[in-house]
Amino acid sequence: MIFAEVTKKTGNYELSAYYFDNLKADYKTEEKFWWERLVLHFLMREFNSYNRMIREAEPGLVEHSKLWFFQRICDAKLRQLKDEKWHKHGSVLEWKIDSSLMTLDKDDEQFREKVITPLENLRFVLELLIRHIYDNDEVIARTCMEMGLILDAYISRTEAFIAFSLARNYDNWDKEILGYLKKEKAKLIEKNYRIPIFREKFSTR
Repeated sequence: MIFAEVTKKTGNYELSAYYFDNLKADYKTEEKFWWERLVLHFLMREFNSYNRMIREAEPGLVEHSKLWFFQRICDAKLRQLKDEKWHKHGSVLEWKIDSSLMTLDKDDEQFREKVITPLENLRFVLELLIRHIYDNDEVIARTCMEMGLILDAYISRTEAFIAFSLARNYDNWDKEILGYLKKEKAKLIEKNYRIPIFREKFSTR
């Protein structure tokens, strides 16, 4: 497994794929290496391969699970290949904000189930991907932007600002992302909150 990880880090994806495919890591017993293999297929744009891996690991995808979020990002990648204006016809996550959850205490069991755990799952997937993606990426950018909207609605403006900043880091040309970033910054300044440095939270480029 060491050779598989090292060759992936050095950018030799084909050799890394050879090692990972022969290891045949199991999702339930070797989850860490299974995810590394899945991300490798994503980086190589082997869409059929990672779709097959996801179906085998979780035949019926549970909404807002780690694999569900990964699948949503993969689907957005496929839409992007077919249509450069893909983001105008739907979002990446399709995560609707439920106003009834805003009244719940953050320690409430339902709030954890509907908001905290899904956000933890999304962050897990994003951190796996941004560890390897250094260039501009519209899908990653839009995913971070949508995460920012969820954070703004349920968690905190500071966390939302970090997510919008990360989105901006991956797409400097998206005016919608810039608009959300400016609005969130204005809210923080109005409340005399410290403007966070997103790189302290996410290690990117």
